[in-house]
Amino acid sequence: MASYCVSLTSITNVDVGDSCFATSTQNLTLNKGSFYKIVFKLLNKGLEVDLTGNSLRGQIRPSVASSTVLLDMSSANLLLNLGNSTVTMILPEKFTRRVSQTSVVYDIELLNTLAESSRIITGTMIFIPEVTR
Repeated sequence: MASYCVSLTSITNVDVGDSCFATSTQNLTLNKGSFYKIVFKLLNKGLEVDLTGNSLRGQIRPSVASSTVLLDMSSANLLLNLGNSTVTMILPEKFTRRVSQTSVVYDIELLNTLAESSRIITGTMIFIPEVTR
C-alpha cells in the first residue's frame, strides 16, 4: 500500500507565554488501507513555536459522544511526535484498513511539563474505500 505524508501549516498559537493554544479544526480525507504521516506546524504570528518539554495525547472515535476509542495516540506509543514546532500524527495502515466507519472524529492535546492540557487540533477524518483490490 501507498504511504502518504501530509503537511499542514495553519495551526496558530495564541499566546506562547501562557501555553494557551487556539484549537485548529483540520478535517482530513484519507484513503482506507494506507499509511499516513501527517505533520502539523504550530506557528505564532508566523514564527515557529518552541515545544520543548511538552508531550502529546489524542484519540480517534466514531463520534464525539462515543465511548469507543478506535485509536489511542500519544507521545509514549509514538503515534504522536513533537518536533521543532511540529506535531506529527502517524496512522498505521492496519488502522486505516480496519476502520469500518466512513467518518470519524479526532483531537490532539498538548501536555505541558505540569501535565496541563490544551486541545490544539480537532476535526473529522473521512475514509475513502478502495475500489481496486
